[in-house]
Amino acid sequence: MKVNKYRYTFLIVAVITGVLFVLSGDYSVSAQEQNNWPIFRGDAALSGSIAVDLPSELKLIWTYTTQDRIKSSPIIYNNMVFIGSNDSCLYALNLETGKKIWSFKADKPIEAPPFYAQETIFVASTSGILYALEAATGNLKWKFITGDTVLGSANIIVEKENFFLIIGSYDNLLYCLDSKTGKKMWSYETENYINGTPAVAGDNIISGGCDAKCHIVSGLTGKKIAAIDTGSYIAGSIAVSNQFGVVGNYEGQLVCLDLKKKEIIWKYGDEDSGAFFSSPAIARDKVVIGSRDKKIYCAHLETGKILWTFTTRDSVDSSPVICNDKVVAASKDGFIYLLNLLDGKELWSFEIGAPITSSPAVADKKIIMAAEDGKIYAFGEDK
Repeated sequence: MKVNKYRYTFLIVAVITGVLFVLSGDYSVSAQEQNNWPIFRGDAALSGSIAVDLPSELKLIWTYTTQDRIKSSPIIYNNMVFIGSNDSCLYALNLETGKKIWSFKADKPIEAPPFYAQETIFVASTSGILYALEAATGNLKWKFITGDTVLGSANIIVEKENFFLIIGSYDNLLYCLDSKTGKKMWSYETENYINGTPAVAGDNIISGGCDAKCHIVSGLTGKKIAAIDTGSYIAGSIAVSNQFGVVGNYEGQLVCLDLKKKEIIWKYGDEDSGAFFSSPAIARDKVVIGSRDKKIYCAHLETGKILWTFTTRDSVDSSPVICNDKVVAASKDGFIYLLNLLDGKELWSFEIGAPITSSPAVADKKIIMAAEDGKIYAFGEDK
C-alpha cells in the first residue's frame, strides 16, 4: 500500500452543496436533511452518509412486491419512496405504509437509481432513455435518448436560477441537460463506458468509468479539467469530501485522490483483493466500502489505513451508508447488516434470503432496501 500523509480539516462537501441549493431554489441534495434521501448516496457529493441516529434493533415495517428482480436503489423524498425494477416500472410508494401511489412503465428494465429535483423524478432505463416524471403523479414531462445503456443516477448542478442535470451513459458520454426541458447543453466524451453516478463538487463534476480514469469536468462548460488514471475499471461512483475523492476499482484497489492537486494520495489493495463494485461512504475521517472478496472495509480517509473489516458470506456490491455512529450494509448473501462504525462489530442483521445488490436509502430513522426477489423492504424502530 502506498501512503502519503496529509493533514487538513475535513469538511463534507455535501454541506456546502446543500447550502448552495437551498440558496438557489426549492431543492437540496444535502444528506443533512434527515427526512429525505433524494439521490443515490444521499447528496450531491455522493457521500453515502446522513446525520440520523438509528436504533440498534430494527423491525420489518412493510414490504412491496414488484414483478421482477430489483437492482435499482431507492430514494426518499416528501414521505415517498421511489425505485425502479427489472419489470420496467418505476414505483412511488408511501414511506409509512408501503402502499403504491403510482407506477410508470418504461421501455426497458430500470436498474439505475432515480433522482428527485424540482418536484420531478428523473430515471433512466437500460436502453439509455432518461425520463422526467412528475413526482406527485408519475406523468411524463419529457425524455432524452442517450446512445446506450444507463445504469447510474443523474445528479444536478446549479448556475444562478438554472438547474442542469448530469448523467453518464454506456455510449462513453457524460451529458449535461436542462432539467426543465431535457435539452442537451453539452456532452463530454470519455474512453469507455460510464457506469456510476457523477458527483458534484462546487462547479465541477467528478466521474469515473471503464476507462479507469477519474474525470474532473467543468459543470458549466463541459470542458476537461483533469483525468486521473486509477489503474483499473471503475464500476461504482466516486464519493467526495472537501477536495478529496475516494473510489474503488476492478483490481481491488481503494483509491483516494486529491482533486485540487489532481493526483493520487494513497491506494489500498491489489489484484489479489476482490473487485470493488460498491461505492464508498465518507463521514468525517472514515471511508466504508464493500468488496467482492465478501468484506466490508473501513479505512482512515487521511492515510488509507484499514481500521476494521467485516466479513459477510458473499460478495458486497451494495454500497453502505454511514448513519452517525452506525453503518448500514448489505450483501449478496441475502443479509442486511447494522454495524458499529467505530469497530465494525455487528449490532443487528436481518435475513432477506435473496441476493442484494441494491444500495440502502436512509431517512426519518428508516432503512429502505430492495433485493433480487423483486421486493422492497422497509425497516424502522421496534416500538
